[in-house]
Amino acid sequence: MRPGTDMALVAGMIQYLFSAGKLDEQLIRDKFVGFFSDSFADDVKAAEPTSTAFMGLDKSGKLTIKEDMSYEAYLAGTGAYKGTGEKTPEWAAGITGIPADTIRELADLYMDGPTATIQGWGPQRHSNGGNNSRAIAMIAAITGNVGISGGGTGAREGVGGVPFATPTAIPCFPEKNTVDVCVSFFDWYQAIEDYTVMNDATWGIRAIDETGVTSYAEEPGTLKLKAPIKFIWNYGSNVMMGQHADINDSLRIYNLPDEKDSGVRMIVTVDPWMTPTAMASDIILPGTTPFEEDDLTTGGTAWTGFICCESKAIEPLFEAKPVYEICTLLADALGIKDEFTEGKTQLDWIEWCYNEGKAAGDDLPDTFEEFRAAGLIKQTDDHEPAIAAPEGPLATPSGKYEVFSKQAYNLSRQWDLTGGGYVPDDGRDQITGLPIWYENFEGYGDPLREEYPFQLIGHHTKTRTHSSYGNVPWMSSVAPQQCWINEGDAATLGIKQDDTVIVSTERGRSRMTAKVTNRIMPGVVSVPQGAWYDPVTRDGATIGDPSVLDLGGCISVLTSSRPTPISKGNGVHSNLCKIEKA
Repeated sequence: MRPGTDMALVAGMIQYLFSAGKLDEQLIRDKFVGFFSDSFADDVKAAEPTSTAFMGLDKSGKLTIKEDMSYEAYLAGTGAYKGTGEKTPEWAAGITGIPADTIRELADLYMDGPTATIQGWGPQRHSNGGNNSRAIAMIAAITGNVGISGGGTGAREGVGGVPFATPTAIPCFPEKNTVDVCVSFFDWYQAIEDYTVMNDATWGIRAIDETGVTSYAEEPGTLKLKAPIKFIWNYGSNVMMGQHADINDSLRIYNLPDEKDSGVRMIVTVDPWMTPTAMASDIILPGTTPFEEDDLTTGGTAWTGFICCESKAIEPLFEAKPVYEICTLLADALGIKDEFTEGKTQLDWIEWCYNEGKAAGDDLPDTFEEFRAAGLIKQTDDHEPAIAAPEGPLATPSGKYEVFSKQAYNLSRQWDLTGGGYVPDDGRDQITGLPIWYENFEGYGDPLREEYPFQLIGHHTKTRTHSSYGNVPWMSSVAPQQCWINEGDAATLGIKQDDTVIVSTERGRSRMTAKVTNRIMPGVVSVPQGAWYDPVTRDGATIGDPSVLDLGGCISVLTSSRPTPISKGNGVHSNLCKIEKA
């Protein structure tokens, strides 16, 4: 399927099922709002957000809807969607690249369930990702595949665990953090360049309390970021130059002059490895590997939980130090060492965690010494398969499944999707009440395809966890960094297996070899994420220049940092590129 066209696929499926009388009408009328034309006006009233626990609060009551914007009208191309045509499987086939009969077969599979829907964390990472994930969840819910064994909306596949209550972090004084707003995890870069344009209506700023609970604005534009990002402490992470988008523009932002309202003053990286992010930092502090320090970790899956008391195998090499020791030295220099450490060493804190776990009822050895000697402890339990309860109100304004979201509709009227002038006003970002398909930024229908004809997505590869192990040559020899390309497209371009190619977008150029395969559809290419950025030159005069060739096959040179419309999140699977032999 063409990336980012899930909404069209779902519309074609539901149109077929609805027109054939295969959907359970009573289920939809009882459990959903916004589907039928004859109840749309009442559904809109039921779906109105009434507090800051929801997005799009309309205290004025002026954001009324007088047209039929129901999903039934959308499928038929009537009401507010007059002139858009009927959303038949044939219509969907032209957008998705999936044959109409296959769309009907897939729709029938959902009706003949149980059918498990597994979205993963890919569909929402397109420039139209909000509508993508909403549509996928809708087809699962509307066909009755929720609240049953083997079903689910696929919002995120769940795994059973038996967690320990033992903490793995020391107290962090949340009451001393006076910052009462938060930004999207993806958009922090904008707080370096120009924080003054960042509010709830431009960049999705939310209120946050000391417990971490977030809430939304009472009036559009009233939740504002109050200061720029001037200092970055980067511990054990290569996100800034590896997993984040548009490395060239990120480099430009990191190197802005330090002025009152923009420019980062200092970047400090603590890491055992000389990562690309470390190379972009002002100060690099050598951290320790897990072999060089005592620590405590917990986790679990498949109805098993574990706790691991790690004991260092060797003393830290060279000048490397555990991050707790680094922070202790910094606290000492600031005159707050005793307040920070509370008189405890790192091992003392691990013992504190053990004691807290015992007090909380964890079945741990009787003494801390026995706990350390055991190292790894597992637990499981007797259980029945967990199924989300289908009854009871949902966490929506209406308490029902909202095919039409009045929250989203209100935001479409309240928000500035240009991000205060930093995102082009080209109509390719939309917030819509229904999860409908539209021509999104660098999607299949973008005119930019005339110059950059391929849709570029990313995927995880078997030799890395994100960028971890990306610096291990023998791992790379097992699965080289390659651009997946369809056999027909490769033949047209004269590209053969393992040929060296250059993949280019408007944002950068990256070199890698080609993997010619029929396992990816024509017109789409995929590059594994996490490869280490390796520019052909590190000349300061070329910092941020998109023409500088990356030799590492790093997809983050190619991706866009343009945030998604509603979540202001990661849309890095929507890219248009061209490919040429090197």
